[in-house]
Amino acid sequence: GFKRERLPQLFVFGQATRYGQLHGSGSFSTIGVSFQPTALKSMFGLNANELTDQSTCISQLAKTSLTEQLLSCSSTQQQ
Repeated sequence: GFKRERLPQLFVFGQATRYGQLHGSGSFSTIGVSFQPTALKSMFGLNANELTDQSTCISQLAKTSLTEQLLSCSSTQQQ
């Protein structure tokens, strides 16, 4: 689960086998994308079972500036 950790701006969370909660403060926006398990292998070279009940920062998996690209968009549609 999340275990009270501070999550990065852009992360992948694997299959959850139990309920969890996210807590936030202040103003923020969020976008969620649900991938098929096989997509993680083709996109990030990662087997889906490696992320069961845990998360990892996308910048550690992909050598791109995806976070900066998303943050520089002026609308949710562009993101």
